[in-house]
Amino acid sequence: MPRTTNHHPIETPTERLALEATAKPRWVRIDGQIGLHIGYLRKPGENVGRWIARRGKGNGSQDYEQQRIGLANDLPKQRSDNANVFDYTDALARVRLVFTEPSRGRGAGLSIDEAIEVYIELKKLGPEKADDVRRRLTTDIPEKLRRTAVRALTDEDIANWQTGLKLAMLARKAARLKKADRDEPQDERERKAEASVTRVWKTFKAVLNKAADRYKLNDRAWRRNPGYGDRDRPRDVHLTWDEIQHFIDTNVAHDANLTAIAIAGAFTGARWGELRKLRVEHFDTRGGATLHFIKGKTKARTISLSPEAAAFFAKYTINRPRTDPIFIKETGKAWGKSCHSRRFKAMVARAGFPEDMVFYSLRHSYISRALEQPGCDLKKLADHCGTSVFMIMKHYAKSFAAQRAAHVVLTTPKLGVADIAVALKKRKAA
Repeated sequence: MPRTTNHHPIETPTERLALEATAKPRWVRIDGQIGLHIGYLRKPGENVGRWIARRGKGNGSQDYEQQRIGLANDLPKQRSDNANVFDYTDALARVRLVFTEPSRGRGAGLSIDEAIEVYIELKKLGPEKADDVRRRLTTDIPEKLRRTAVRALTDEDIANWQTGLKLAMLARKAARLKKADRDEPQDERERKAEASVTRVWKTFKAVLNKAADRYKLNDRAWRRNPGYGDRDRPRDVHLTWDEIQHFIDTNVAHDANLTAIAIAGAFTGARWGELRKLRVEHFDTRGGATLHFIKGKTKARTISLSPEAAAFFAKYTINRPRTDPIFIKETGKAWGKSCHSRRFKAMVARAGFPEDMVFYSLRHSYISRALEQPGCDLKKLADHCGTSVFMIMKHYAKSFAAQRAAHVVLTTPKLGVADIAVALKKRKAA
């Protein structure tokens, strides 16, 4: 155990830099009753040290609970910002805040693991979505970091985690490509890894923001961190109705069950998760054919169906128990979250379409084709698809350009101006 003393000179930058760099922290006792210490660590080769806090676990145990506080203001231009860089006084106050402040209950020492549960509770996530959030964050955030108090989190912690996760994802990708005897350009691998890290970071950041809002915590450590930015490449597979018909005709004899749910996606523009959860009772023909989607990624909604779509859904629901899933696998069981992925890839290859086409491409195609129709009502389209006008405008800019061009052709008067201009030109020449 590191030696505890009250005499290490660590209060000023001059005192700290005069100390020999070591692999173990120098501890100074703050409160002997609870074993509370502040530590300073500057390893060999480093020109800036960092603050660490620890507290005895009690019950006669010689073990300590440790938390990183942040960097020490060892360099001349390093000023304490009380978020990532601390002078001795601010670091001392932060140590007491992290381990002894009773005024804000759970917020005082709230760990990232606990913050995840707070996020799930406040967002009122359903069991499936809650499990998905837990799985994603516990898989991609190391246990050591998840034990860190939200208040003690620094921008350095986050940056190191992002870099480490990117390298881990690149290693996993390389292993998968080697196993499949495939290759992929390094820059494309980097892009995909960075896009994946950013997606995880968005959820992680949402968890931190919820905790900061609930317990009035300082968010400067992560507020301006964008991850790797927008590294997702848009999926540009937007099919025409003729191409969708070809896709269906090519695959219906080979994979009828998956083709059926693909047809439903083409008819409704709904997401995979929404379609696989449909039950017979969600299809209603009273007062016009409608389909009800339960609450999932978005709030519950009911949409109207075209006569052809209504006939299609009637075929799959007639004389079946109300609680049965509309679309099932060959085994008679409901579709899972991602059990369709490989089969859908085979369908794409069979139809001769781009390999980056996914089930979501059917939704993209539905919205793109709808936007091409003159007088398309964006609010009604957004409500039908369970999204917002903002998201449609953000992701379908190309479709809007085509729509505006078509609108100009339809609304601009035919005045014969071009003929007049030619006549004037000839007259001037004469």
